[in-house]
Amino acid sequence: MQAYGAHLSGVLQAQREVVSKDPGYFFLATTGLPVLSAVEQSGLHVDPTVLHAHFPQAAVTPDDLVYSRYNLYSATGRPSCTWGGVNFAALNKTDGTRTAFTSRFPKGQMVLIDFEAYHLRLIADLLHYDLPAGSVHEYFGQQYFHTTALTPEQYDESKRRSFFALYSDADAHLPFFQQVVTYRKQLWGHLAQNGCWFAPHRTLWLNRLTDPAPAKAFNYLVQWLETERNLRVLRDVLSRFGQAHAQSKVVLYTYDALLIDYNVDDGPDLLRDTVALLEGPGRKFPVRVYHGPNYGDLTRLTLPSRYL
Repeated sequence: MQAYGAHLSGVLQAQREVVSKDPGYFFLATTGLPVLSAVEQSGLHVDPTVLHAHFPQAAVTPDDLVYSRYNLYSATGRPSCTWGGVNFAALNKTDGTRTAFTSRFPKGQMVLIDFEAYHLRLIADLLHYDLPAGSVHEYFGQQYFHTTALTPEQYDESKRRSFFALYSDADAHLPFFQQVVTYRKQLWGHLAQNGCWFAPHRTLWLNRLTDPAPAKAFNYLVQWLETERNLRVLRDVLSRFGQAHAQSKVVLYTYDALLIDYNVDDGPDLLRDTVALLEGPGRKFPVRVYHGPNYGDLTRLTLPSRYL
């Protein structure tokens, strides 16, 4: 008995050493795996004919379900999601692929909830920089083009310039991006000097970066912040579904969005509560909600304002 106790003590000590060196492993094992396993087990309902037109090799069950598979242990910390030759995290938006994914419920809808300018808002939260509640791309575009009303072309250019400025010094003349440049340099300097950077629930190691560079290190950090927040929030969403005894299912998580196979009988409060959880206190991370008969044919949904 004493020998077993000593063995168990040694195992626990080894686990503690792993966690102390790489807290990301513990977080993914205790939070990420259960959460994404629950999403995987829900499956995605499909129209087999449409799906096989795009993915002939895809395995479809007799009840017209396909299953995704997440890999949490990627280099960036952002889970990948592929199975049977289907990359569920990067389904084509324009060739009809997404129309294959439909609701399993007679009174069902596919509901997509995605974040507005998510990386920009995650970085703003990291820097304690206040962004407006409205469109961030309009906010920056108005500063880029010195106008209060952007054209569609200016809006698209604003998105492009903002993304470029996150990882380059070339277009960082706005105060927000100047702060990003300063933070990125601090991150790289710390990594170069100490070999690691401690982020929430993860340690970023310089020697584990392929072709390390300041922009890559910063990008990996942002992707981890995205993953860490999403998994915690998704855990709360799934708990809310369970408490409500909902038939609806979260069927896909894709970095900046959730796809829900929604049973109308569950009522609108389920969606309102989900939105409130995703956006967080003070609506720091605003979302947009879309619905439709399949994943490809979606229209914007405006929910009543009890939570919004």
